[in-house]
Amino acid sequence: MKKSVKISLITVSVCVLLFGASAVAYRIIRTQGFANSYTINQKEKAQSKVLILTQQSHFKDSVMAKVKDTFEGQPLFIQVQDISTIDNVKQKDWDRILLITTVQSSDLPEKAVHFIKKEANFSKVHLFVTADSGRWPKKPKEVDVVTTTSKKSNIDTFSNAINQVIQKND
Repeated sequence: MKKSVKISLITVSVCVLLFGASAVAYRIIRTQGFANSYTINQKEKAQSKVLILTQQSHFKDSVMAKVKDTFEGQPLFIQVQDISTIDNVKQKDWDRILLITTVQSSDLPEKAVHFIKKEANFSKVHLFVTADSGRWPKKPKEVDVVTTTSKKSNIDTFSNAINQVIQKND
């Protein structure tokens, strides 16, 4: 084999490996963590019950801290848990369910997609989505979704949109 062909093959191979490693590293860096479960207020004193299914990230943690500050001490029970527990959700147990999740590889986590397509009652279920581009191209047309980028400057706007849905009177 000619020396120039060998060099070309090595160069192409290195470029392919670098691209693959970059894609894997990006995916690992952007992967959301497992959100800790907690409650805001006591269930016994609540006039309504809200379930928030979320993921762990600096942005979402900051948003949830603002939500907690807003509703602590209110006659409202809020259960926060990781979105991976969505299989166990019984919609009849909640007045509102909020999904706060991230678009990765152009879609939501698989369990969330299944829930949205098969089970979600959108008079009760509300979607809040973060995406690098600030848009979700695969968003179902019949669903209202608040979408933003995970930037510090969007924390107040995103948490205010969540607070409005939680405060909504049906």
